[in-house]
Amino acid sequence: MAMRKSITLEKRGIQGQEIADWFLDRADGKREGKRITGPGWMVEFLEERQEILGPMHFPVVVFRIEAEHDLFPDLLHRFRLYFLRGGA
Repeated sequence: MAMRKSITLEKRGIQGQEIADWFLDRADGKREGKRITGPGWMVEFLEERQEILGPMHFPVVVFRIEAEHDLFPDLLHRFRLYFLRGGA
């Protein structure tokens, strides 16, 4: 049995469906309810809500990524690069 690593993340300003689409399209995933599984990895969506800051509404998504130890760093790196946001 392979060792696995996991991380729980909270992303703001990104819809849960956008995150799900990335795992489905770019990481060869399959949807199973609130989980998406792929070869050696799994993502589970734990919470999705809206937060209000003044007149602005921000989506907040909490999810857990779990993967085999050797796949974890690359999967997380590719995910973070894709969703890297900048602003002023």
